[in-house]
Amino acid sequence: TVVAATACAIGESFALEEGIDTLVIVDNIDRHKTIWDTTTRVLVDIFGVDSVVKGDRDGGASSEMRAFFSSLVQRSAQFNSKRGGGSVTLLLLQTVPKIATEKEEIIFSPEDFDQSPDKIKDRVNLLVQKKIPLTAANLRKIQIPVPSADEGKRRLVLQHVDDLISMSDGQIWLDERLEQ
Repeated sequence: TVVAATACAIGESFALEEGIDTLVIVDNIDRHKTIWDTTTRVLVDIFGVDSVVKGDRDGGASSEMRAFFSSLVQRSAQFNSKRGGGSVTLLLLQTVPKIATEKEEIIFSPEDFDQSPDKIKDRVNLLVQKKIPLTAANLRKIQIPVPSADEGKRRLVLQHVDDLISMSDGQIWLDERLEQ
């Protein structure tokens, strides 16, 4: 938060004043998300849920959240020679919860997906028609969200990561499944 902004300011100072290429690593962007969530809850308490989190409920990031994070993300830059010639590269690290494995043996029913979008329901119905069991492993293979609280939290984090990626010029994805 303040530390990340300060680190960016120091990096900018070296880039602008001395022409140095700098790297700023924010080793845990989770705290920024926690601050965003906390302030959002306060605003919900004051103004109501319909006024504050409509964008989140509709599956997209609110413009306010994008502005909050872009104030940090947009600090990375390549300065021209008139402005020092240096650069600031920003590396943001986000923790993504592990894939829950304890529900592997549970076979879900189509009713477990009643709150899902129609596209997901259609895919689930196709699996049912082909007599493929609706296990967590099968659902994950074809990227259908597993209906559980843990998976819901993971999806929210991944949505946040997608929002950050959309504001940046690139990303490196380190996933535990790539390790195998």
